[in-house]
Order: sequence, then structure tokens, then C-alpha cells
Amino acid sequence: MRDFALSLPLVLILAFSAIAQPPVFSPPGGAKGKPKPKVAVAKPEPKAEQKTEKQEEPATVAGLMERMRRWPHRDARSAALILAGLGGQSKKPLLDGLVDNDWRIQAGSAFALAEMGDTDAIDPLRRAIANKSNRASLPDLLRAVVKIDPQGGPEAVLPFLGHSSAKIRVAARAALPLELPERYAPDLIALFRSRRTAVRAGALELLGRIRGQGEREEFFIALGDPEATVAFTSSLHLAELGSPKIRTRLLKMAATSPMRQAAYAMLAIIQLEDTHQESLIPDKGAIRQRAQRLLANDDPFYAGVGAVVFANVSYRSQAPAIRQLADQYLCPILIGTVAGGVFFSDYTSLEDLCWRKLALLAGVDLGQNASAWKTWWRHHQEGFVARRELRSVTLDELKRARLRMVRTQPDGSLVHVSLSGDQRDLDQSKPDSPLVLGEKELQQAFALLESSKFFDTRGAKKDPDRLDGSLELELAIPGASMVFRRLHYGPVPEKLRPFCAWLEETRRRLAWQRLVPASATDRVAWLNMQRAFFDRATDERKRQERLLKLALDAWPGLLRVDRILAVSVLKKAPKDWVVANRGALVGLLRHEQRLTEEAADLIDLLSVTADQDVRTAVLDVVTASPSHRSEQVLRRFLDRQPLTGVVVLMRDDRARVRALAAESLRRFDGDREVVNILIQGLKDYEPRVQDACLKSLATMKDERIISMLEAVIASEEHKGLRGRAIEALGMVGRGQAVPRLMELFRTGDERGKWAVVRGLQKAGGRRAIVALTGIVRGSGDLELRKEALDALTSMGGTDVAERLQEVLDKTRDLDIRVMTIGSLAEVIGPRAIPFVRKLMTAEEPEVSRIATLTLARLGATDAAAGLLKLMSRPEGDLAAEHAFQELSFHLSYDPSPPRRFKAYQTWHETYGTLTRLEWFLLEAQNASEGLDAQVDWLAATDLKDLQVEALIRIVERGNRATRIAADATLRRVSALPIDPVGQTGVEAEERADVYRRWLSGRKKVEGKKK
Repeated sequence: MRDFALSLPLVLILAFSAIAQPPVFSPPGGAKGKPKPKVAVAKPEPKAEQKTEKQEEPATVAGLMERMRRWPHRDARSAALILAGLGGQSKKPLLDGLVDNDWRIQAGSAFALAEMGDTDAIDPLRRAIANKSNRASLPDLLRAVVKIDPQGGPEAVLPFLGHSSAKIRVAARAALPLELPERYAPDLIALFRSRRTAVRAGALELLGRIRGQGEREEFFIALGDPEATVAFTSSLHLAELGSPKIRTRLLKMAATSPMRQAAYAMLAIIQLEDTHQESLIPDKGAIRQRAQRLLANDDPFYAGVGAVVFANVSYRSQAPAIRQLADQYLCPILIGTVAGGVFFSDYTSLEDLCWRKLALLAGVDLGQNASAWKTWWRHHQEGFVARRELRSVTLDELKRARLRMVRTQPDGSLVHVSLSGDQRDLDQSKPDSPLVLGEKELQQAFALLESSKFFDTRGAKKDPDRLDGSLELELAIPGASMVFRRLHYGPVPEKLRPFCAWLEETRRRLAWQRLVPASATDRVAWLNMQRAFFDRATDERKRQERLLKLALDAWPGLLRVDRILAVSVLKKAPKDWVVANRGALVGLLRHEQRLTEEAADLIDLLSVTADQDVRTAVLDVVTASPSHRSEQVLRRFLDRQPLTGVVVLMRDDRARVRALAAESLRRFDGDREVVNILIQGLKDYEPRVQDACLKSLATMKDERIISMLEAVIASEEHKGLRGRAIEALGMVGRGQAVPRLMELFRTGDERGKWAVVRGLQKAGGRRAIVALTGIVRGSGDLELRKEALDALTSMGGTDVAERLQEVLDKTRDLDIRVMTIGSLAEVIGPRAIPFVRKLMTAEEPEVSRIATLTLARLGATDAAAGLLKLMSRPEGDLAAEHAFQELSFHLSYDPSPPRRFKAYQTWHETYGTLTRLEWFLLEAQNASEGLDAQVDWLAATDLKDLQVEALIRIVERGNRATRIAADATLRRVSALPIDPVGQTGVEAEERADVYRRWLSGRKKVEGKKK
């Protein structure tokens, strides 16, 4: 209570002082008295040439330095790149920035100086690096000194490779170039003697960057390093080089060196064998014996190494003892190594190899799923036979073998063939089960294997030319767990072509084996009976009839992959067969629960009939799957139906069906009854149906339609249709409807005005052009005027071009003028150059800029000077730069905008007097030599094969600008419906593939004609 009494006066004093003093955020007090009345001060009107918006001021050095305080933000990097391009103007501030107290200024200054490449910055950078307080900016300082001085710069970085901080070591290693000078080898060898594991491993990795140092003794010594990181790094390095000298040394070490060193030498040898598909470790010898002793070692690392080595040896060995060892012991040792629950220091060195060898021995790939491998081994360990390489085959063995071919063709399509000589496979009903060969086919296969020298080579491991497709062949005897694979990239080898052609033809002739009906109680007997028929039948018509019957009977019990085959058979059926069997086909369609690709193919097949049952079944399937795809299928079906078949659907209960039927009725233009039906359809309660009826009516010629549209426009009942009716009025009435449309424009509401613009666009003709020009030049809603300008542009032609020029001359609205420049160029193309050229000197900067950009897009070479003027600001002009690149085909890859501007300026001073075609030839010769200077590559419509190949090389290897120009020419020559090529190299390669496939097809067509 006493405390409260003491505090009360203090509270009162504070309260009175708060009343007496104004708030701290209030303006300073003025004279006391009555407030003066506010007097309206007239603001000066802005001058016509004065912009109301704040203009962007040019960047200053001080402002750019201040922006770098946001490092490493993108805006700060952009500022640093601009400073790097300013040269001497920014050099001193950047050097001063290296000693700034803010680490972000230090880092940004180092980055800018590195981009500038000024050697005067080397000593200041070295002093900044030596300053122990500059740890936050150290990564950028290290990168900068190396980038400026690749020879001497690493000297300042190497001491940090042995630093106690892992973060600093990583930054130092990242700063070093991919190839180091030889003089730093002693420093790296000294680092290799460090006690820190990461330092030794990093020293080895960097030593490999020095040319000629990859086979040094230190790499072989490191194989015996007690730390796995160091030994495994050395093992991978030696395996990657793989020179004859290294192979000889590794084989010797694997046989005679101490255990750890020999183990990592073996791992390097296995990596070499897997990469190059070679056999370096023989079945007999010291290495195989040593690996066998390792299998019994208690250390999981050494046991795992022995298992990895023996997996490769046993796969290609014929020795019974080695095979027995692989069958019983290798899989459990490999599983125990990576999934035994014991983690050892060398685990990462073996992990990937162990999983790969398990897949090699087991013939299945379960990835790195430990539990899956353990479960698999429990189920298969009894009687397990490890896989082995098959090196020859007899006719009797072929009767137990399986043949598989996977061929990727140049056009991107995939051919998959799976055949079996084992008659027991006839009982297999799985989707991936093979087709079974008869005695005659087995004889043919054996003869082709002999003539093609199938076992002579394993093919290619690496992909030298993926553009021409690939071929994978596999011959396996599952019962003996033996397999042989061949892999080829590019064209199919000459010796294998007859064999591959036979495989594809055999698959086609035996495809009936997939069409087994569910009613066949004895699958093998049924297949043998069909085989007897197809072996005897020589008449193609009878064979087709039997195939069609098999497809019909088997359909209900087929899986999807086999239904695709059945559909491919049914699609080849003649029309009379479809009509005769429409009941059975309707039954197949009703069996489908939703609209699948197979159901869509059946609907296309049934569209040749006009039966009520067919229409009912089609509608039931299509409407059960509401989607854009289902509407496409139904629209295609209705387009093939007669008038009576479409009219009856206008009374269907489903709105989607009625709408699509109304759309289909437009095919019957000239039939007065159809017009009556569509007029009645306007009374439909569904807006979608009403809209479809209006669209169809707008395409027809009937004197009653205009009066009907007027009735809809005036009616209060059809307000939702009024806009569509106004558009249809323009489409039907053409030029005669323009006065009425303009009357609706003047008296209508906002939605009606937008509809009038669309109606004028569809009306077309000179009167509509004049009306739209008036709307564009008017003073109404800006967005509506822009819409009218777009509509006017889409109409095209000389009259439109004249009106657009009138808009440019007489309209002062900046937005409309800017849009009109682009519209004029779109309408008349290069013919707009003289008119647009005059606008380059316009008073409004934005009009001048857009005119310059438009001239460049039209290919006017004199626009280059204007583009350079736009790019002259320190921060550049990205749009102008892109336009300059596409105009001149010349690209500068310098990251600094000012330096790019100087490069473009120098180029223009040298080549500015040449024509644009000469510019193209100048820049494209780096990607495709021997371009014919007599060919107008930029406007060609027909080219020879060699010329097309030259342009394809430009698309694949050229810079962005030449790639775009070559792609435009190839799209014009090929007439392919594809979008312009993208910006990345991956998209360029994919587009080159497309053109190569098109050229391959064109060559085949021309070859057949000859």
C-alpha cells in the first residue's frame, strides 16, 4: 500500500507531461491559434513530352557498390558484373572494397575483379586472403585469385587444403582449376603425407588434375592406405585411367602385394572389367587363388572383395569347381557384406559393387533393397544355380532357350520380340510370356545364329551414336542359368540384319498365340491345333478371317497388352466383315468399363455402321468417361454418321450428346430441316447446347437465320446467348451486318461491345476493317481498343495495313501506338520496314525502342546500330540484346553487360556492312562447315539431303541464334507441325533427332519412287 502511495504522484506527473507534449511522431508544433483554412494549390500540368512515371536513372559506381551489400543475392551479383564491365571507372572502388569491413562488399568486389581479370588485383587479393579475419569472404577471394592468375593463383590456395576446418578445405579445393600446372605436384605430394584422411584424399584427387601425373607411385601406394576414403579414391582414379601400364601394375599388385593393397587393386581391376567388358583375371592363377582365400576371411571387407572378384570369374568360367563355389557361397557372402547388419570402415567401397554382382549372379535386379535380397535368397537357395555366360549353343540346347530382342529404331519407336524354343512355355499365359517356336522355326533360328557369328562379340559397352537407335539381343537357357548378351548402338551390324528381320517376321506370324480364348480348357492342345491350321494355310484371306475370329473370341479374357494386339488385328478388317459382325463388336465394346484406347479404336471401327444398337453402346461407353478425350472420340464417331443418326441424338437425355450432335449438324448445310432443328435447339435449357446450335447456325446460309439472331439479341429470355448471337450475326451477315453491329456497339453494354468486336472480326471485309479502326482510334476503354486492334490485326491484308498506318499517324495514345507497330509488322512482314524505320527517330522513347526492336525482328540490318544504342547503358537492355543476337546471329557469352556491349560494338564495326545472310554464314560455319553461299538459307522452301544435314548440324551444335534460324528453315522445309526449338542444348539435340528421323523417312520414300 505504501508503494502504491509513493507511485501515485509519479503516475500523475507522467500523465500531465504526456498531455502537454505532442506525440513523438507528430509534426513540429506551429503557431498557436485557429487553424488556417486549406487553400487549394494548383499543381502545374505536366508537359506533353514530360513522362509522368519515374524514369530509371542510369547506374552509378557508388550505387552499384551499395547494391553489393546484399551479396550473394542475384541483384548483388548483377551489380558486380556491371562493375566488372566498367573497367577503369570501377577499378579503384573495387580494390578498396577488398579491405572493407563488410564481408559482403569484400566477396562482391573479389567476384567483380575476377570477372574483370585485371592482374593489378592479384596482390590485394593475396593480402586479403592472408588476413585471418576474412573468413566469411574467403571462398570468393580464393576463386578470384585463381581465375585472374591460373598459373600462380593456386599458390595462394594450396595452404588452405590442409586447414583444420573442413569448410575451408572444401572452398579451397573448389577454387582450384580442373587442370593444375605441374609445378604444384611437390606441394600436393607433401599434402599426401598429412595425417588427416580428407587432406590425403583431396591431395590425390588434385594430383590427378596435373597432366602426366596420373600414374605416379603415390596412387599405387594409396591403395594400401588404412583409410577407405583414400584407398577407394585411388582405386577409382586408376580404374578410370586404365592404361596398359596401370593394368599390368594392378594385376601384379593383386597377386603379390600386402592384403589391403591387393584388395583395392582387385577392386580397380573389377571396375575396369565392368567398364570395358574385358576379362583381365584368368580362371587359373595367383589372383584367382588369392581371391578364393579372401572368401574365407573373417573380415567382411576382404570376404566381400573375394566374392566380387569371384562373381566375375565364375560368370565366364567353365570350371566345375568355380561354378560350384558360385552356386553355394557367393550370394550369401555378398548379401552378408552389404546387408549383414555389420558396418565396417570400407563399406562404401564395396556397396555398389556388391549389389551389381548380386544382380549378375541372380539374374534379377532388386536394387539396393536388403530385405528383398534376403527374402529372395531364402526362397531360392535350395538348388540355386548362379548365372553364367553362354558362349555356344546346340540345336538341342536351343529347344530349351529363349530369344529376346529390344530394338530402338531411329524414329524413336521400340520393337520388342520374345521367343522361346521350350514347348513348356505354351502353358504360360502371362503378358510377358514368349511366343513358342515350332520345329521349322527352331531350325531357321539355329542356322541364323551360326551364320551371324552370334557369339563372336558382346558388342559395345558405351553409346557412341544414340541417334541411329540401339539393338539388344539376349539368348538365355533359363534351366541352366546361362545367358549371352549383345548390345549395339547405331545401325544394326550387317551380319545381324537377317537374324533381326527374321525375329520380327516370326513375331508377326506367331502373334496368334496371344489370342487364346478363356473357353480353351487345354491351352497347349488349343495352340497346337491352331498351329496346325496356320502351318497349312497359304491363303492370306483365310488366315485373316481366322485371326479376326480368334480376336473376337479371345477378347473378354485378354489382358490389356494382348487387347492392344487384338485391336490391331480388328482394325485391319474389311468393311463388309465389320458390318456382318457388328453385333459381336458391340458386345466387345459393352464389355469395356470405361473409355480406353482399345475402346476408342473399337468405336472408330464401328463408326462405318448406322445401327441403333451401335449408337447406344458407343454413347454408354463415351459418356461414362467425361473428358476431353471422350468428346473427341464421340465427335469423330458422329462425323461419320448419316443425318438420321445425328438428328435422333438431339433428343438424347444427356446434354453432352445433344451439344456434340448440334455441332455435327453443321455438315448438312443447305438442308432447311436441319436449320429448323437447330432453331428448336436454341430453346434447350442447357447453355452448352444453345451455344452449339448458335455456332452451327452461324456457318450455314439461310435467310431465316439473321432474323432469328435478331430475335435472340432483342429477347430478354436469352440474355446469356446475346453475346454469341452478336458474334454469329457478324459471321452470317458479313459486310451487311456491320451497320447493325456498330449500332449495337453504341447502344449496348460493356459485354455487348466486346461481342461486337468479335462479331466484326468474323464479319470481315472492308466495312468491318473501317469499323474496327474507328474503335481503335476512339476514346473508350483501353482494353477494349486493344482487343479491337488484335481483331483488326488477325484479319490481315493490304487494307488492314493501310488502316494500321493511319492509326500510327493519327493516334497519340502511347500504348496503342506501341501495339500497332507490332501489328503492322505481323500483317505485312518485311514490307513494313520502310514505315517502321521512320519511327526509330520518334520523340517518344518507348515508340523509338519498339520500332527498333520490330525492325530487328523483320531482319532489317540497319536496326543493329539502334540496338547498340539501347544496349549502351551500363546495365544493358536484355530485349535489345536478344534482338541483336537474332538479327546478327552473333552471341557474346561474357557475363558482364558492359563488356558484352563492347564485344557487339566491335563486331558491328567489323562486319556491319555485310548482308544478313552473310552474317548467318559467318556464325554458322563453326557448327557446320561447307555451307553453300549461293543458297538463301533463311528463306529456303526446298533443300537437298546434304543441305538438310548441314542445317541439322547447326540446330545441334550452333549457338542460340543460328539454331533458331536453322530450325525455322527446317520447319518450313519439312512442314512438321512442331513448335520452335527451345533454348537449351538438350532441346536442340532432341530437335535434331526429330529432323534426322524425318530425313530418314524422306530418303526411304524417294528410294521407293526410284
